[in-house]
Amino acid sequence: RGRIVTALDLRQCLGLPPAEAKATRMSVVVEQEGELYSLLADSVREVLNVPAEAREELPDTLRGAWREHAVAVHRLQDELLIELDPDRLLAVGSRGTGEWRR
Repeated sequence: RGRIVTALDLRQCLGLPPAEAKATRMSVVVEQEGELYSLLADSVREVLNVPAEAREELPDTLRGAWREHAVAVHRLQDELLIELDPDRLLAVGSRGTGEWRR
């Protein structure tokens, strides 16, 4: 409370179309070098403890911004989970790309 938090839209970072103006968004707050950042996501379902044996290298078919920001994939029961690297996501704004939203 009482701190300024810079917001980064994950849709923009990942090359997805903008969210609808009235869409409800979720905020995942991360801290880097003592500063708080909000990663704006479409939704947050749950926090998972993913077993290490489910972690795999990125597949060759993962391309573009997804590959640039991902570090691994995890095979879950019914889906594939892409693990994004917050440091890579936050580096987008420091490159002067204009992708920061305050």
